[in-house]
Amino acid sequence: MTNLKEKIMESLKANNYQSDRELADDILGIGSAQQSINIACRQLEVAGIIGRTERPIKNFIGEIDPTQSK
Repeated sequence: MTNLKEKIMESLKANNYQSDRELADDILGIGSAQQSINIACRQLEVAGIIGRTERPIKNFIGEIDPTQSK
């Protein structure tokens, strides 16, 4: 069974620079609560596995791409 953080990583590898809302829609279903995604993404950021841009927040793998940060 794949856990939430693994699903987030899979989704970001397929489509980098996604918001928590976009990840929640992709992983949990359209319109689902995004709090669990937000918590997992913040934990992944603290661990240095992903990055998060300034508002509007986008989650990403790798170096920040200035064209994606807005």
